Amino acid sequence: MSDYISYESNGEKSFGILDGEYIYDLGGLYGQDSLIKFIEMDELQRSKIDKIETIYRIERKSINEVKVLPPIENPRRGIFCVAKNYLDHAVEIKELGDEIPKSPIFFTKNIDRIIGTGDTLNIEEAPTDCADYEGELALIIKNKCKDLKPYEVWENILGFTVANDFSARELQTKFGQWTKGKSLDRFLAMGPIVKELSKREVENLSLKTWVNGELRQDSNTSRFIFNIEKILVDLSMGMTLFPGDIILTGTPSGVGAGFNPPKYLKSGDKVEIEIEKIGRLVNYIK
Repeated sequence: MSDYISYESNGEKSFGILDGEYIYDLGGLYGQDSLIKFIEMDELQRSKIDKIETIYRIERKSINEVKVLPPIENPRRGIFCVAKNYLDHAVEIKELGDEIPKSPIFFTKNIDRIIGTGDTLNIEEAPTDCADYEGELALIIKNKCKDLKPYEVWENILGFTVANDFSARELQTKFGQWTKGKSLDRFLAMGPIVKELSKREVENLSLKTWVNGELRQDSNTSRFIFNIEKILVDLSMGMTLFPGDIILTGTPSGVGAGFNPPKYLKSGDKVEIEIEKIGRLVNYIK
């Protein structure tokens, strides 16, 4: 299984395989400067990576010598999101009058670019006073696919990463749906890596979110209402998914809006999201 990482070194962007503290550069091997371009290559071209002896002959860099970038910085189209997919969050929302969903609730998030771990989100430039965090497990599609059957789902996933689905709560309320409040510029962070995980692993991953060291979210993917197969089977029904498509699988309870009074983000905050087996995503608020 591979751990993909996007990075910048000496002003040049590339991507590679992370093995311990070393990154084995794939940008030069494939003639591509980003993970998204690699994913968009056909399967035969990508299969070079299966020859493990090739990996250890290519250039490597220490992760301490590079800037880690978001796995995908400029998505080709909107990010697909699932609302109310953790039982604890659905119960939290139900207390506000919403029902627990019977089918996945999908919406899209359209942003200018994704930020990575260590990056700063400037909410002072955004038209919101109610910026919120949402720790989420994200997945990236590997192949062009449509009308997936449950047994076809996993072969079409490149891997999983950590995401912070930043949200402007008052805009969600004002416009009566999620898209506008989710789609402010740079209101999505992802990283630090994209990790290949098995079905069994994904069904039992701890997820934690801290704001300034205070634990806000503490849950597990075992509390998904809809599992990965259900999400992708329903989403791909009659609709083509493309290599590089990003899907956010929902957030657990503990978001800022769920507190009384709400605990929205403010300048100077530090937000950390950690998902077991993948890593920790760290962002700063200005």
